Amino acid sequence: MKYYLDTCVWMDYLEEREGGDKRFGSDAEKLLAQICSRDDIIIISRIVIAELQKYHKKEIQEIMEFFESTLKYVDIEEHQLEFATHFASRRNVQVADACHALLARKNDAILVTQDKHFEKLKDIVEVKKPRELF
Repeated sequence: MKYYLDTCVWMDYLEEREGGDKRFGSDAEKLLAQICSRDDIIIISRIVIAELQKYHKKEIQEIMEFFESTLKYVDIEEHQLEFATHFASRRNVQVADACHALLARKNDAILVTQDKHFEKLKDIVEVKKPRELF
């Protein structure tokens, strides 16, 4: 299987985010362990890396090295970015989120996120929460 992890899932993992009945950090860690144990693939884009670097610049290199054998790097092409820009305005989502959805779709990956606004994109890509995958 291939998974495109939205930035929030990586943030949950890095920050070990928990609270109340929410176990986002634990769910992210469990999913990443499952992906690694099954030799599945994590699709990651420069967009995700750039978003993560805003908050976790030092940890990014360590994370990329730790998951190196599992990661497949992808880039968005100019025509995809143009499409994502128009698509985002029609769906009332951020351009980066439209790019995440398009890249997941192009790479036949499940888009994994905790963000509710990706519900607006379920018709173009399969969207799941980490907890729904284990």
